[in-house]
Amino acid sequence: MMNHTHVSYSLVPIPQGVIITVFVLTAVFLVAGTYGNAKVFLLLQRRRDLRKVPHFLLANLSTIGLLSSVVVMPIYLSIAARTYFMKQQGGMEFSVLCKIRLVLSFFCSTVNAITLSLMAMDRQDCICRPLRRRLHLNNVKNVLLIVWLMAILIFSVFAILLSIDESQCPQYDPFNLISHSSTSSGFFNAYITIFGTVFNVLAILIIMVTFCRVVRGLRSSPLPQSRSQHRKYESQITKLTYKTGAIFILSWFPVIISHITIRFIPAGSEFTLSLKLLTTAFTGFAYASNPILHYKMLKTASPTLRITDVVTIQGSAAARDDGARTFFSANHSDALYVESKL
Repeated sequence: MMNHTHVSYSLVPIPQGVIITVFVLTAVFLVAGTYGNAKVFLLLQRRRDLRKVPHFLLANLSTIGLLSSVVVMPIYLSIAARTYFMKQQGGMEFSVLCKIRLVLSFFCSTVNAITLSLMAMDRQDCICRPLRRRLHLNNVKNVLLIVWLMAILIFSVFAILLSIDESQCPQYDPFNLISHSSTSSGFFNAYITIFGTVFNVLAILIIMVTFCRVVRGLRSSPLPQSRSQHRKYESQITKLTYKTGAIFILSWFPVIISHITIRFIPAGSEFTLSLKLLTTAFTGFAYASNPILHYKMLKTASPTLRITDVVTIQGSAAARDDGARTFFSANHSDALYVESKL
């Protein structure tokens, strides 16, 4: 028989304003995330011209956003409502919801962080090493499959650990609003830190580093004016990637700071739980706001059509000159080269 750590519970009073803010934020992110991510996912599925590397990565972000909005956030609200208003503590159903929420929230944040890291590295490759890109149409699906399988494996072990020691789940779930007299397992703490935090921290670093390299690469290698139209769509994808990265940093940076801050504050205090509640609820901002940016961008004309139009216009103008065929051929090759980099 498994040994379970004995733990005593007591409700911690939380300001009414914090409770209302958590409910409103979560409800808004749930509705916006479900509607927005579903629209982006359906658009990517319907448009056959959106089948390049960035589009597969955006589809993966939408899938994770939809999973978080449809499954994780409703569990947030369920656990919070039971604790805040029904004053329920413990129980089999409560324990199951706690485990599902904790495992899935870590799973979604991890896959989301890895996908954003891949997007940032792909944009860096596109600008700084276009002929040696690590992600391309031949391997992007396999890479995303590996990411999902790895995350499923990691958090299956996490779920097993939660089942072995059930006292750990409420301690890492601020939505329970319960103070705990037991101490958390050292191994469990290490597992949470490594697989629950490191991926997000690494994603933030990768986004910042690749952004600096992309800016430096664009400044050091200015393209001829004749190619500026060819690169318009690619530039939009790059801007979209780093806007998405900025939203991710804005959503998760408060969580990272709060985890550092509460180490110097007594555990289970009103301030500690309020800080955890607000920062945890705010992480849903990324899942709700990303599809707003993505849908607007993806609704524009496909890059292939844009480049074809540019080549046609340039070829018609060049046909009036003596060296028309050579000029058109060179610009057509440039257009195909840029299109291959998208």
